[in-house]
Amino acid sequence: MTLLTLFLSALAVLLADQATKRLLVGHLSAGQIWHATRVIAIRRVAGRAGRDGWPSTLLWAGCVLGIVLVVSLSGRGGSLAVALGAAIGGAAGNLVDRLRRGHVIDFIAIGPWPVFNVADAAITGGTLTALWLLI
Repeated sequence: MTLLTLFLSALAVLLADQATKRLLVGHLSAGQIWHATRVIAIRRVAGRAGRDGWPSTLLWAGCVLGIVLVVSLSGRGGSLAVALGAAIGGAAGNLVDRLRRGHVIDFIAIGPWPVFNVADAAITGGTLTALWLLI
């Protein structure tokens, strides 16, 4: 059940990330900004370039295998699986962008922070939550 939870969490994040990027690409051109509030904006940025191909894919696959082992052997249950699944789904979303487009699309702009996307938020949030649960 824990590995199924990990898989479903990763799949949900991957689908959400790709859906938001598809929506963005269909409605905003590169560099265009839509201000939601005075502090939050949607700004399409073709960020982090690089079509690494196989090296990135192999590194990603190795990390996923390590995470699956941690979840399987930890006996910590569903919360850890959801957190790590979110991180895997986010990494998969950015990997899909790199392999398909040659760069990652970022679009969430909050104040002075660097522009990010759903995948970045899931990677950060999932990893920090997993660390919290493991401590």
